[in-house]
Amino acid sequence: MKNINRFSKQIAALLSGNGISRLEPKQFLALLISYVMPDADVNMLAGRLLGRFGSVSSALEADIEDIADALGTDKNTASLIKFIPDISLYYHLDKLKGGKRFESIDAIAEYCVYRFIRDTRESYSVLLLDNNMSMLGFEELAQGSACQVGVNLEKLGSALFRYRSSGFILLHNHPGADPYPSENDIYFTEKLYALTAPFEKHFIEHFIISGDSYMPIIQLMRNQGYDFSSIL
Repeated sequence: MKNINRFSKQIAALLSGNGISRLEPKQFLALLISYVMPDADVNMLAGRLLGRFGSVSSALEADIEDIADALGTDKNTASLIKFIPDISLYYHLDKLKGGKRFESIDAIAEYCVYRFIRDTRESYSVLLLDNNMSMLGFEELAQGSACQVGVNLEKLGSALFRYRSSGFILLHNHPGADPYPSENDIYFTEKLYALTAPFEKHFIEHFIISGDSYMPIIQLMRNQGYDFSSIL
């Protein structure tokens, strides 16, 4: 248990000085491994993970079986390593509860990208906002493509009036695909804009998200000369 005691003191010192972000990749992985394999040669195992996967993020996102093989351990132990990105995601999403105010559309986009970063399912969701750009709620509307407008519109309308939101952002993720909108995405965006405007529900943006990339459809349409006022 010497490793765990030594690294516990090290991490306490790092936390008190906000120094974890300054750790080298091998140091970070060694520190992490020490908590799940306290009696192992953590520096050697950290080097093995980096040699196999190339980076900290790639190591943490690898399959459990591959992590276990690289560490020479069982899948249960390896799953604790892989659990770290989910802990980080939960922490950041929890911070946004209770009226998080966004400073810009770009800040909302970054939040949305982070929200979907580990989601391998294609889904359609809505982020609900008040007049101050504070988040009121986030709800999944459907799984699948935008052609499921019957289900989407029913759930969307319910969410808009239940949260009493003044504005909303539609989110549609394309796991492993290009974020550029299809003709159907553009058509649906146009029709939804016209449908919600009479109810004074501001359709702020429709983001398509893929990995760490995103495409704002409404902005794209405006840049291409589309006049949304013509459909009101």
